[in-house]
Amino acid sequence: MGGLAPRRSALSPNADAVAKTAAALVSEHGAIEAFRQAQQHLRLARRARSRKQYAFWAAVGLELEALAEDAKVQSTVGRKRA
Repeated sequence: MGGLAPRRSALSPNADAVAKTAAALVSEHGAIEAFRQAQQHLRLARRARSRKQYAFWAAVGLELEALAEDAKVQSTVGRKRA
């Protein structure tokens, strides 16, 4: 038992890959189009019946939503109240 690292599930997407993919989509297409692209890939993965791809693109969609929420919070924090 000593020294063995816990094995990651085959269906759980790599967090680094998810973050990099989300950042690349936003920088290349903008936030709205990036979310649309992720949703399209999610539908394609569902049709292909690929659990790994579906889990990955679902995680990318969640990351994009989190980035959008962070941007909203940052924009409201920066405003001065009248």
